[in-house]
Amino acid sequence: MLKRILIDVVVTLAVIALLSGSVVGYFWLRDAPERAKRRKEAEELVAGLVAQKKALDTLGDVDFDTAGLTLAQLNQKLNEPTLGKSGARDSTVVGWACAERSCAIIASFMTPFGQEIPTDSAPVVVVMMKPIASATHTLSIDGVHVGSTAEDVERGCKGRGYGAALARDKITCDDGWGVRWAELDGQVGVLIFSNDKVLGKSELHEISSSKTLERDVR
Repeated sequence: MLKRILIDVVVTLAVIALLSGSVVGYFWLRDAPERAKRRKEAEELVAGLVAQKKALDTLGDVDFDTAGLTLAQLNQKLNEPTLGKSGARDSTVVGWACAERSCAIIASFMTPFGQEIPTDSAPVVVVMMKPIASATHTLSIDGVHVGSTAEDVERGCKGRGYGAALARDKITCDDGWGVRWAELDGQVGVLIFSNDKVLGKSELHEISSSKTLERDVR
């Protein structure tokens, strides 16, 4: 009798184990396409970051002066942009050193997307972003660089004879150019230089807003 009970218990546990395994196997097979998709996305992200780091290392230290800056000067230092898309208000956004659609260096031009940007055109906005992957070179405009502090940005612009406040997080840094920034953990992760001479006080200032730029580069 006891032997029969033990046999029944063993058989019951075996059935439960088989059923559990079948359920786990079912969900494993069902979720396989989603797992494959996520794995591919992760691999593409890593590959993009590696490519971005290599591109930045190839460029070396980048430092532009906004005075007289043109697309030709950007291309001379950075080569042809690797990203181009439509921006706000019939502008064109181009980018260099990109990981997928996130670029370390971005410029906006008042040329409708699809038309060739004249090489002597001045950008209306230039953005530099701290790359996710560790970089061994600096990205600078008008002597202020990504990865510095807000105090460094203000000190650098004042050292050029500018630094007047234009907004809570924006100061002048060259004739007709203003700079705003975003900090993360005490470091400047984004520098946004706007060509206020061209933008003026019109609605074209939307081009240089943080939300618009975030949307344009994605």
